[in-house]
Amino acid sequence: MAEQIRSRRTYLCSLSPNGGPHAMNSSNCSCSLSSWRERSSCVTVDGVDAKEEKSGTQKLGMVWLSVESPWISAQPGRINQLGRPLMAEAATSPIVKSSVRPANETQSAWLNAWYDPVASIRATSSCIAFSDVGSDGDSKLVLADYDQRLRAYKGTGIMSEAVLLDPPVGVINYYMDNTGKPAVAVAAGPSIYLYKAMRPYYKFSLPLVVPDDREQEVWFRLMDASGDYNEAASELLALRDGGMKLTPYSNEFIAKTEQTHRTKLLDLTVITCISSIYKSRQEETAVSCLIIGAENSTVYVLHPSASSVLKKFQLPSEPVTITASGIFDVDHKIHVATRSGVIYIIQNGAIAKNRIDLESHLVGMVDLEKSLVVGCVDRTIHAYALYEKTYSIYVQHNIITMAPLVLISSGAKCIMVALENHDVNIYNDKNLVCVIPMNDRVIGIRFGRFSRESNSLVLVMSNGGIACKILSRSANLTATIKAAATEVDVPLQIPKKNKLYLEQAEREKMHSAEMHRIFQRELHKLRLTTAKAYINVVTDTESGVTFSQGSLIRLSAQVAGVGPTFKLKTTVENTGKKTLSNLPMTFSFDPSIYNVSRPVLILPMLVPGLSYQQEVRVQCLSDNGVSDDIRIFVIDPQRPSLPIVSCLLHMPVSELFFDA
Repeated sequence: MAEQIRSRRTYLCSLSPNGGPHAMNSSNCSCSLSSWRERSSCVTVDGVDAKEEKSGTQKLGMVWLSVESPWISAQPGRINQLGRPLMAEAATSPIVKSSVRPANETQSAWLNAWYDPVASIRATSSCIAFSDVGSDGDSKLVLADYDQRLRAYKGTGIMSEAVLLDPPVGVINYYMDNTGKPAVAVAAGPSIYLYKAMRPYYKFSLPLVVPDDREQEVWFRLMDASGDYNEAASELLALRDGGMKLTPYSNEFIAKTEQTHRTKLLDLTVITCISSIYKSRQEETAVSCLIIGAENSTVYVLHPSASSVLKKFQLPSEPVTITASGIFDVDHKIHVATRSGVIYIIQNGAIAKNRIDLESHLVGMVDLEKSLVVGCVDRTIHAYALYEKTYSIYVQHNIITMAPLVLISSGAKCIMVALENHDVNIYNDKNLVCVIPMNDRVIGIRFGRFSRESNSLVLVMSNGGIACKILSRSANLTATIKAAATEVDVPLQIPKKNKLYLEQAEREKMHSAEMHRIFQRELHKLRLTTAKAYINVVTDTESGVTFSQGSLIRLSAQVAGVGPTFKLKTTVENTGKKTLSNLPMTFSFDPSIYNVSRPVLILPMLVPGLSYQQEVRVQCLSDNGVSDDIRIFVIDPQRPSLPIVSCLLHMPVSELFFDA
């Protein structure tokens, strides 16, 4: 007998051993967060039809979902760890529609707690934080959206929502005083907005920076109406070309000379990154100080009350990421990653002379106290300790974001790396210990205490969805390290010198000259074979081999259409470590058979790790169904005789159109 329940919001509880299925609303539901492991599970369905079946054997209520969800519960009838589940187990319900990947080794380590594919959230890792805003021991999830919204989640529901005046760049949970009540600091625009109990508490704006004297002199003449607009714009442009960093007003004045009003020159900078550091003692509820990086290449350390500046450091470049460790009043270290690809270290109130020069631009940075882990755009992860690189990890896909994973129970310190292929890799030291597959690209990730669960993982996807996973109690993130350590202790077994070895050594001594001549002859043959292969590659140009030093380009091409007009799509990817620019791409073809719309293209700047697509139209001129090959070359302007890379494309036979 089937019973159909149709409502806007329905809760379905699983079958108990002594009763059948029944529907209840939120006030009647007996499932709570504190006893989710002991009580029965419930399923929440918003705006969809829910069906329950009852037969001779006990079954879980089956729910039809209108959205695809990467959800597989560990057991039938189990609710999520945040108090409100979203769906039942897919394996027991044949009508649940899901595009879930097969359960592998990651499913045993992580439990799916909550997934909302229509949350419409766009927040990066720096804009995600956990905070006990109510001071009741129940940690909330705080998200700062790029749509200028500040949301606080209690369980799976939105507890509060506030509007921000500027797009946020970071959210920090810290303690301003010894009352034990945390505050949420949101960095947006030129200000820091402080919230207590998710209510506006205080606003701190960055101090105004006095511009250079030469720039002020130009503006003073404009304010006195004694200067000419064009002359002032020329002077400011000369100052900028000379290496001086102008204020935003001056840059706007150069762009719009006649439309700029006479205003007082003030350098109103904006915040680029934010972090925090303990003030006098290192505890979970200890008083902390905010660390702010600004667009004017300045790092500010604020008073715990965020009312004044304790320290100010001027850097050569703009900071993009800040991490801090230690105690500010005792011994501390602040790592500042800048836009120029250099990491500066502020140690005990002074900028250290040593710095870390990265091979490529930075994507994310994680401070594990003993080591600094950096992810770069060239698909590499580097670890540094005492200004020296300790190891490097190469991944197969682009890195989107990074975040730390610290287990208080076991003391394990790992890093989480979200990749472009929708996977989240977890590394303990340089060992890959876990892979979490997702259905979309992850742009924000944070691990911490959510609600009353200490090991919660929140992931924000690029499509606006949000997911929460909980680390299993039996998960071991240090097993790979132990297995690798045992292999190093195994000594190599060196064979003993036997009679055959001694005879072979004596023979080599007697015929050493002849063996040397044979070796030289074989070596010359190898060099000759290599030279012949090199000539064949240059003359035939049918192989994608790179000849420029320090660069590696991958070229691929596809043909779309049935003819006589084809669309030729080319994809160029720079897999090297340096940026290339002004490279021409040419097409070699038979002009009696084909006509290419753009035979020569100038490629844009090729940044390492990115793909660039170009399209050209090819017209088949032959009416006899003849096809030929088209060769594509990427040429170095300094050495036009040798192509950097080439591609041979076999064109299909064009369809013939006859007039009626």
